Amino acid sequence: MKKSYSFEALVQLVESIKKVAEKPASDTEAGRSRFATQEEINDGTPGVAVTPDSLLYGIVNETIETGAIDLPECLGGLSIRWGYGEANKPDTEEPIYTRFKESFKERQFGAIAIHTGAVAEDTNITFDKQNSDKEQAIFNTNYTGQTEKIQVFYIAIGK
Repeated sequence: MKKSYSFEALVQLVESIKKVAEKPASDTEAGRSRFATQEEINDGTPGVAVTPDSLLYGIVNETIETGAIDLPECLGGLSIRWGYGEANKPDTEEPIYTRFKESFKERQFGAIAIHTGAVAEDTNITFDKQNSDKEQAIFNTNYTGQTEKIQVFYIAIGK
């Protein structure tokens, strides 16, 4: 036996489908969703769909000797910088700044460095947080030998 529907019932069904299709989806409500733009992913915009590829693309990554990784805001926005620079010896009059290839957006939390040259084993490298900023770091050393420059490899963390 074939069921028949009135024209009004079909119109009502279509209107109901349109309401669901036009309503934005959320974590708790069905509705229409759309894929986020890269900017929305980086900012952590709620209510938009994200593909694994676009999420991975949001992590700026340079895998070279001097580089950076920036996590999107939806993953905390943490940033890491690494590379080579120089450390100040105790008798340095003008501080040597190690500039990052790419500055931090907000601020630098801290950095560590190791010496890369032929210096004494008890040579210490320290990070001068007070005089460092989002664009550069200052590293100091206790080395007093003949080497003019103390080369360091650093890793800095910030946001």
